[in-house]
Amino acid sequence: MILADFAGSWAGTNGFRLMPADPLAESPAALTVTTAAGGHLTSVAYSWTHPDDGPQDGLLVIGAGDQEGSLVAVWGDSWHRQPTPMSLTGGPGTDGAFELKGEYAAAGRGGSCSTPPMPSTCGCGCGCGWTT
Repeated sequence: MILADFAGSWAGTNGFRLMPADPLAESPAALTVTTAAGGHLTSVAYSWTHPDDGPQDGLLVIGAGDQEGSLVAVWGDSWHRQPTPMSLTGGPGTDGAFELKGEYAAAGRGGSCSTPPMPSTCGCGCGCGWTT
């Protein structure tokens, strides 16, 4: 089971910074990790507050991929990824963590989004600064 050791509810602080020179805006954040489908899927539901746009929420659902050790996921967020969720693929990372990667198009340009070891940080480059 993916993230089974982290199942439960977590509270922390979200730091949001859209551009590197912007000040960091901090707000309370919450995260709930649950397993589903007989332990074959894990959902990570979270909420945070944007400094201008108010309360936001998101969901990451992770499962095993077709190849041994691979992972697939879908991620949506009311501020970052809406209305279309992002498909992610990945596998084991370092120190017992895992990494997921996806692709997005921004203003006609391609880009990528990576999540470093979950659930410790967002790392997608969006500047949200999610930490547990």
